Amino acid sequence: YPGGGASGGVHDRNGRTGRTAALVDLFRRVDVHGEGSITWDEVSNYLIDHGVAGGDEFTADSIRTYRQSPVLDGSKHDQPVEKLVYLEQMDVVACLSHKTRGFRLYDPARCTVK
Repeated sequence: YPGGGASGGVHDRNGRTGRTAALVDLFRRVDVHGEGSITWDEVSNYLIDHGVAGGDEFTADSIRTYRQSPVLDGSKHDQPVEKLVYLEQMDVVACLSHKTRGFRLYDPARCTVK
């Protein structure tokens, strides 16, 4: 995940830190074990726990509308992607596929293989 939070100088393409910092904060809350990666089970458990708890931050007004990203992965995957891990020190996303020993490193801004 991109590190630093709002005070760490993480900027999106337009130089804004708000949404990026909020995403980093959410990632850290979902990554309960502090492994630097999250699974779909962790994401769904987080959403269920916070929805059932009915906390102030999980209301109908806090649900955002999402749209498809214009950035697409054009590379061919022979096996389903099992895990994506952001490696902050290298500023890359490691893509690990199911039942394979290898991995691919992606530029996170353009979703291109490095």
